[in-house]
Amino acid sequence: MRSAPIWHAADGIYGSWLPEDEPQRQRVTTAVAARVGALADRAGTHGQGVLIAEIDGQRALDHPFAEPLLADGFARTHAGLQRRGAMARALAIAGNRPA
Repeated sequence: MRSAPIWHAADGIYGSWLPEDEPQRQRVTTAVAARVGALADRAGTHGQGVLIAEIDGQRALDHPFAEPLLADGFARTHAGLQRRGAMARALAIAGNRPA
């Protein structure tokens, strides 16, 4: 089985490789989305999360990989797909805002 990389090229710009055949494509997209979400949960010293503006040169919201990321907890924003880090989510739930 080939690897399923997703890579960070620049601030908010990502690239990906996904298999063309089902059901492998679905398994890979689900696994990669979960991994990207886990990385976002730990991103930054304050757990601020990740904003993905582009994937493979197109707006993240328009890319086929958007749906698996949304299913894994990313949110649609005007700038792309965002997943707040675990610390930021906990502070928001508690009614606080990170400094």
